[in-house]
Amino acid sequence: EVYDPGTNQWTPTGSMAEGRHWHVAALLPCGEVLVAGGRTSGGTLRASAERYHPRSGTWRPTASMGTARWNAAGTLLADGRVLVTGGWNGADLATAEIYDPVSETWTPTAGTMSVARSRHDVLLLPSGRVLVGGGLGANNVELFGPATGTFSNLGLPAAIHGDRYTLSLLPNGRALLAGGFGTPTAAA
Repeated sequence: EVYDPGTNQWTPTGSMAEGRHWHVAALLPCGEVLVAGGRTSGGTLRASAERYHPRSGTWRPTASMGTARWNAAGTLLADGRVLVTGGWNGADLATAEIYDPVSETWTPTAGTMSVARSRHDVLLLPSGRVLVGGGLGANNVELFGPATGTFSNLGLPAAIHGDRYTLSLLPNGRALLAGGFGTPTAAA
């Protein structure tokens, strides 16, 4: 369904070709929405992806990811591509893939994360790099460089001792790491 904040109402729209939950979604520069991965209510993992066209209210298939994954995280990169990190596929994953909306292809990143993770958070920084942090048992933060396609382990601030925290961009360009399982503290 589509929500209209002007009327405060929901309107039905076209249905996805495949039912899924715990998938990633990203608004593409062209105005379409990419949905990828996830799993069915029966537990089948998905590598498939679809694009939603808001003017027609329809979905169409696009290329599938190289790896089926759910509980992954996705973010739109500054250059219009979509980074999908980690997730779960029988075990937490350290791999990542990038979707190019122009060629409609997925490419594995040049490097993997130092820690396999799912249920984590990602944050696009003003520099175009991406912070990847938290997740089930993944007690560190990494920095992804789109130019190299690699991850750098940044460790974890001394005040944080848990996982499943959130990352938020502050108006001054700094990143706030807050909360998490096992720690009620915050660090910037």
